[in-house]
Amino acid sequence: MNKTKYKSDGIISPLAVDTDGLCALLGTGRATAIQIATEARARIDLGESRLVRYNVEKIREYLYESSY
Repeated sequence: MNKTKYKSDGIISPLAVDTDGLCALLGTGRATAIQIATEARARIDLGESRLVRYNVEKIREYLYESSY
């Protein structure tokens, strides 16, 4: 299985990302990225599957609100 690749050119913005994509989006480590997503209430559980995704828009709104 091929690993998902994310484009950094900013043309296409995904609605949801996995943990690795979240780390790349925020430029942080795994623990910090998950902590930010939890505080932003951006976690998306997809039914009965074990897939966890994070809502990019909620994370961006949280970062804009918490910045000074």
